[in-house]
Amino acid sequence: MKLPSRHNGARFRRVASIATGLAMGAMLCEVLPAGATVPVNPPQASCYDFYYWDNLTSRYENSNCGAAANWAGYLNLYAGPNAGAGTAYTRGVHDAVFFAAGHSYDFCNGSLCSGVAFLFELPNSGTLSTLVGNAQYTAQTGGLNLADVCDDAQPPNCHTQSASAGVSYAWGTKAELDEINLVVLQGCVTANNSVATSIAEAAASAGAGTVIGFLQNISFALYNDNYSEYGYAWGSRFWGDLQAGSSYGSAVSDAVHYVFTQSGSQYWGYNSYWIDHKSTAPNSLYPAQYYIPTGCLSCV
Repeated sequence: MKLPSRHNGARFRRVASIATGLAMGAMLCEVLPAGATVPVNPPQASCYDFYYWDNLTSRYENSNCGAAANWAGYLNLYAGPNAGAGTAYTRGVHDAVFFAAGHSYDFCNGSLCSGVAFLFELPNSGTLSTLVGNAQYTAQTGGLNLADVCDDAQPPNCHTQSASAGVSYAWGTKAELDEINLVVLQGCVTANNSVATSIAEAAASAGAGTVIGFLQNISFALYNDNYSEYGYAWGSRFWGDLQAGSSYGSAVSDAVHYVFTQSGSQYWGYNSYWIDHKSTAPNSLYPAQYYIPTGCLSCV
């Protein structure tokens, strides 16, 4: 068994009263498309991974998503590291598949946290931005303050930027997601609703066909300071299974088992996966398609 050289994680928190997450200890990650979905032919897939200021990395995971999406026939593919949330927001109007691996932005109450947004960081400027599930969190008092965020390392790794630099995009609305086939949010507590509406719950409520998130923190422990051993193990097996024709549920389950076997019999939070699947939605990545709900009057 390969042992990670160190465990990166962090829980984002504001240097104020509301905690915002990334991940704890060895865990990752706690710290939008515009307008109604406009289908394109072939359907579009977008895959995002990141290398963050605190060295938490999900690098190379977009390539797994991209390979599977390309195999299934999705085009206009964006499989890139460290994009800004504005890029994802703009592209999202055409997305049939959306994948992001990295830090969530959490609201916390004591030890309970809900991932209400996904954190994006531009590679050169380091500017942070977010895709938000419930639009009310972009405006409410004590909402998404990106000017000062820190992980929960000792001492903490903090990121500071101008209060006006970070933008939060209200991504998880029906107009943007009611025709999307698959949403995968590989981040800490992205499906945990114990404190607030999670980004996964928001996407599911907006009408996405299948949404996958996590109820607990998940590990993006580094291996040789190069890539996330357990995050990469989960992602490579999940997307590899989809590329082999597996259903979404089967691929998630197998990916969890793969993490367990690769890590010396530990799940690192990946067994806390959460799936919302609409009964009429596609069950697999192939063939490339949108999810068009029966009787959907707003769908194009």
